[in-house]
Amino acid sequence: MAPLGYRPRPETMAILLYTATTLPQVLAYIDPGTGSFLFQMLMAGILSLGLMLSTMRERVKHFFKSRLGAKNKPGSAPESSNSPTPPKA
Repeated sequence: MAPLGYRPRPETMAILLYTATTLPQVLAYIDPGTGSFLFQMLMAGILSLGLMLSTMRERVKHFFKSRLGAKNKPGSAPESSNSPTPPKA
């Protein structure tokens, strides 16, 4: 694994780009097992991203409801008043 902050040298990138664009036709294939594994990894990543975004959205909604919701509820007592309300006759 590359260390944090690692940047490839420009010469390396130039050689890689040159090699990738000038190679003749390559007679290679992806094995069916490899293809299904890659598809499974792609689907797992997409579904995990969706679940993470959904969870984060719910957390943000809960945060704002807990901060703003208690102040805006009708019939709620003000937070500064700690004395009991007198009974109605």
